[in-house]
Amino acid sequence: MATPADAQSARLGESLYAFLPRSVVGSLREGVAMEAARLAARRRPFLSLHNRRAPPAAPRRGAASPGWRAGR
Repeated sequence: MATPADAQSARLGESLYAFLPRSVVGSLREGVAMEAARLAARRRPFLSLHNRRAPPAAPRRGAASPGWRAGR
């Protein structure tokens, strides 16, 4: 059942172009809030290596090494 706070449900008569940005932003916001709560329960800072949402956006330690770029 959809609620007004639910970002994953289109409102009655809402176009795809209005729904899609709201859905993407809402999903991102909910994911960040869930990860922040998970880290807070473990007493870890949000911006840490324990954050499961940050690694895809951040370069890995070995990815920036010259050997990696040369294909070694």
